[in-house]
Amino acid sequence: MVLANGPMTALGLTDPRDWRGSEWAADVLPHLAYGVITAATYSVTDVPKGGSRLRITLSCHHTDEEVAGLVDALTRAKKREGEAPAESSSR
Repeated sequence: MVLANGPMTALGLTDPRDWRGSEWAADVLPHLAYGVITAATYSVTDVPKGGSRLRITLSCHHTDEEVAGLVDALTRAKKREGEAPAESSSR
């Protein structure tokens, strides 16, 4: 909140020391909501310990050949993953 209100305070546009409770609530609640939503988003997209996740972003600038090459590479990688020997556990 300091980063959001600091410049406005420095310019003399507002002074949080003079705010009423309703003005504080109007300022705090959006920041709190943003924090809750951000934390929830991070927890959903978090990769489990020992796991992995591949994120791919395509754009209109990728050619059909590039996309086809990506699909081919992912298909080959998935086949290799299925052929990988099982890990042995030491006792």
